Amino acid sequence: MYELIEDDVNLIKFYSFLKKNGIDKIAVDIECESNLHRYGMEVNLIQFYDGKKAYIVDMLKIKEKNILKKILSSHDFVKVMFEASGDQLVIQNDLGIKVEPVIDLRIGLEMTGRKYGLSEVIREFDDDIVSDCQKSDWGKRPLSEKQLIYAARDVEFLFKISKMLFTELTEKDLILTFLRKNFNVMSKDRELNPFIGYKKMLLSGKVSRKKEQFLRTLWITREKYARDFGVVPDKLIPKHLIEYIVKKYDSFNSDCIAELAKKRAEKIDITIFCNLFNEIWSLGHEADSLFL
Repeated sequence: MYELIEDDVNLIKFYSFLKKNGIDKIAVDIECESNLHRYGMEVNLIQFYDGKKAYIVDMLKIKEKNILKKILSSHDFVKVMFEASGDQLVIQNDLGIKVEPVIDLRIGLEMTGRKYGLSEVIREFDDDIVSDCQKSDWGKRPLSEKQLIYAARDVEFLFKISKMLFTELTEKDLILTFLRKNFNVMSKDRELNPFIGYKKMLLSGKVSRKKEQFLRTLWITREKYARDFGVVPDKLIPKHLIEYIVKKYDSFNSDCIAELAKKRAEKIDITIFCNLFNEIWSLGHEADSLFL
């Protein structure tokens, strides 16, 4: 059973309901866009569960985000989530809201030996699994009934999983260990600047420091182009192709451009791309702070 919330009035009504009924623990899940169908991160749905009913908030129709902040950031409500880090990342970078306090069931379940996804955990309670809609384009409207049932189902089982988990952790004397790990992971800041993602390649040693400016410029050019044209970055130039190009070439010469044009996943206006590359190259390290 779920209720679809599609305007600010009913979102306020939901918040008032939580406060008036003294509800201090809610299950939370989201459906989002994260560079799968288009550029960037966007929260499309937020699902809540109060122990009796699921509430699905259509974020494409909500205007006043501060109402959600009163729920997601308030210490009046403990948020029970599964694999919360990814959801926190999207929510913080799209809505500017830090979700806290959070109990991440995934951390505890891994301590009990369950190192698999939410659908597999749900099967311990119910074999009637709704068809997988995880890779749906949640930004398209209208949503189907199957999508809404899928979204509600994920959040509805979190309380049952929580009860099972805490029973097992108590029996194994692991409660304090879990709470410590949970606090350390959930207290991290989730702000993300996609324009400095190239630094992971440098830190991993996949690309040498000698190639840093070439890598930085190519990465930022890709992100800037992808954002401007609404293209998924990895469909434009996959990360493995960036790594290959930077290792093979020392500059954005004609051979490099020809190979990039041949192997790209999405069509690139190579003139625009090259002009953008040259301008970003001239900025040097300043490019990191220019694109946020």
